[in-house]
Amino acid sequence: MQHVACDRAIFRGYNWSASSYTGICYSKPKAECLQKMILGEMARAYSESYNTGNMEIDCAGYGYYCDQLPAQRAKEIAAWQALTTAMSLCARMQ
Repeated sequence: MQHVACDRAIFRGYNWSASSYTGICYSKPKAECLQKMILGEMARAYSESYNTGNMEIDCAGYGYYCDQLPAQRAKEIAAWQALTTAMSLCARMQ
């Protein structure tokens, strides 16, 4: 059940974050930038967060993937940094 809870939390976070861009009129270039960011960098960041969370559950509970956690955490951090960069780029657009 821990994996299910992790999955739900990550999905809800992604859904909430993506939904925060709805209901607002954007220029076509900005809308395209946001679409690319939501489907690209945002999806990757939440996906890496999901992978990290599940590896942490497996490491703590069963001793699995413990050796892979440092590299996975680095991938997650890089994904969130890429998302921040993409969000900044889109925010500067008119």
